[in-house]
Amino acid sequence: MYKLERIKKPGYALLVLLVLAVIFLLRTPGEEYPPSGEREVYLYFATEDAMYLDQESRTLPGEDLYREAIEEIVAGPVSDDLRPTVSEATELIDYSYENGLITLNFNEAIRTDHPGGSTGERLTIYSIVNTLTSLPGIEEVLFEIEGEELETLVGHLDLTIPYSYSEDILLENTPDQESTEEYEIEIEDN
Repeated sequence: MYKLERIKKPGYALLVLLVLAVIFLLRTPGEEYPPSGEREVYLYFATEDAMYLDQESRTLPGEDLYREAIEEIVAGPVSDDLRPTVSEATELIDYSYENGLITLNFNEAIRTDHPGGSTGERLTIYSIVNTLTSLPGIEEVLFEIEGEELETLVGHLDLTIPYSYSEDILLENTPDQESTEEYEIEIEDN
């Protein structure tokens, strides 16, 4: 009986390995992140009045799509109607990606060369967040400086938590003058 058990154990092990190999070979490969290949992307920059974000389209080569998008934000807008949201001295040192969360590690210039203010900080953060979460695979963005967790950029937003896409800061989602006037008239009549 002892010899029979010795024969069965290697057989079971071989069967398990065979099943695992078949599963590995038959699995459907998912999309790689970052995706590769040329791609049109939308970058978000500050409006002329520095109150909202508006998008600008660019075609990126897609060798490292996430890094290329950040580099384009740093380069600034092409349109005269838009304003940069980060200093040209800002550099993305590296990033890590896991299950929809990208952690961006910037150099100190993203903070030291920032003009300040709560609106300015919000524009910087959401320029990056909205751009990246518009790309495949990214749902949330977390920030670091020089490899250290970032509490805040310039004192207004809590950056210890990841951020996701926001429509609230987009120019296209601001109320137009007519609807604001109608709303004010309704309030006066009540």
